[in-house]
Amino acid sequence: MRGWAECAAKDYQFTQDWFTHNIPIWKRHLQQFVGMPEFQVVEIGSFQGMSACWLLDNILTHPTAKITCIDLYFQEHFKGNIAKTGVGDKVIALEGYSQDLLVNLTSEYYDIAYVDGCHKPTSALQDAILSWRLVKVGGLMIFDDYEFTFPDSPEQDTKIGINVFLEMFASQLEVVHKGYQLIVKKTGNQNLGEEKALLSQGWEKLGDIAANTGYLDEAIARYQTAIKIKSGNYLTYHKLGKSLQKKELFDEAIIAYKQAIQLNPNFSWAYHFLGEALQAINENSEAAIAYRKAIALNPDFCWSYSNLGDVLMELVEWEEAVVAYRKAIELNPDFCWSYSNLGDVLMELVELEEAAVAYRKLIELNPDFCWSYDKLGKALIALEKWGEAAAAYRKAIELNPDDCWLYNSLGEVLESQEN
Repeated sequence: MRGWAECAAKDYQFTQDWFTHNIPIWKRHLQQFVGMPEFQVVEIGSFQGMSACWLLDNILTHPTAKITCIDLYFQEHFKGNIAKTGVGDKVIALEGYSQDLLVNLTSEYYDIAYVDGCHKPTSALQDAILSWRLVKVGGLMIFDDYEFTFPDSPEQDTKIGINVFLEMFASQLEVVHKGYQLIVKKTGNQNLGEEKALLSQGWEKLGDIAANTGYLDEAIARYQTAIKIKSGNYLTYHKLGKSLQKKELFDEAIIAYKQAIQLNPNFSWAYHFLGEALQAINENSEAAIAYRKAIALNPDFCWSYSNLGDVLMELVEWEEAVVAYRKAIELNPDFCWSYSNLGDVLMELVELEEAAVAYRKLIELNPDFCWSYDKLGKALIALEKWGEAAAAYRKAIELNPDDCWLYNSLGEVLESQEN
C-alpha cells in the first residue's frame, strides 16, 4: 500500500482499507515518537489490525514499546497480521466491551489513545471519557471517523458524541488536527469528578441534543442511561419527564417528575410540568396541588396560574379559578385566552358585567376570532343589551359567514330586541 512498504513485504492480509488515507497525518503528528522506549498505545477497535500493524512497523520500534488492542472479538485476520509483524509480543489483546475493559487500565499510562470503536455518539463519548484518564499529560487522543454520518439517522452522527467530549474537557486539551479524523493533545489533568459522574453527565448532554432536535425516543434512552449510571441528578429526571410528556407517555412522565421533586423539593419547574402531566390525564385535584406548589416556589410564572385556573374550572371551583386567571393576566396582560377563560368563569358565577369586560379585552387582543364575539354576545344577551349583542353577532358572522348558529343567535337577539 502506498506509503507503507512493510505491508507488502510482510504480506499482511486485509479485506478492507479504512486506514491508509490517514498515514500522512499520522506521520506528521507521530513522527516525534518513533523509537521511544516504554511508549504505550491503547487502541479501541482493531478490526483486522491495520492501524496496529502500521504503528508497530513505524512508531513502536523500540523493544519496550507496546500497544494494547481492545475489540469485542478478534478476527483471524487480526491474529495473522499481528503475527506477521514479527513483534507480536508487543501486543496486548483484550477482548470484550471497551466500557468494561478501559476501567481496569492504569491511569496516565498511555502516550496515545486511538478511539475507533462503535461509531454511535454515545459509544464514542463513552470511549473518550474512559480513555481520558489513561492518557498522560502531553499525550494524544486520536478519534477516527469524526466526520462519519448516518444519512437516515443524523442523531447518531459520530461527531455529536466527540463534540460533547471536547466541550466537557475543553480546559484540558488542545485540538491539533481536525478533519475526517480528530487529534487532541492532553494539556492538563484537573480532576473534573469521578468517572461515573462524567459518564452520566455526558449521556445527559447527548440526551439534551437529541431532545432539542426532536429525537425524543433517543433522548429518553440517553436520559435513562444517564440515570442508570448515576441516579442522583434531579435535572436528568426532569428532562426525562419532559421528553416522556412530549411523547404523551404521561404516567411515566409523572414518575420522572416525582423523582426529580424527591431529589430537589425546591425545583419549581418539576411541579409545574408535573401539573401539566396530571392535567393531561384528568387528575385535576393532584394537578392543582402541583401548580400551587410551583406558584409558591416561583410566583412570577404566569402559566402556572393560567393552568391552575384551567384545572379549577374542571373542578368547578369558580371563585378560585377567577383568582388564578386574574393573577395570570396581571403577569401577562397580553395573553388573550386568559381573558376568554376568565370571562367563562365569570359567566358561571353570573358576574355578567365583568364577564363582558373580559370578553371585550379578549376581542381587543384577538379581533379576528369570531367566537370571541359569540362569547361577548352571550354575556350581552344575559344583560339584555340587545343592540350591543346584535352588533357582536354581526361581527362574528362577518368573520365566519358560513356558521348557521351565528345567524340563529342573531335572529333570536333581534326578535328579543323587537319585543
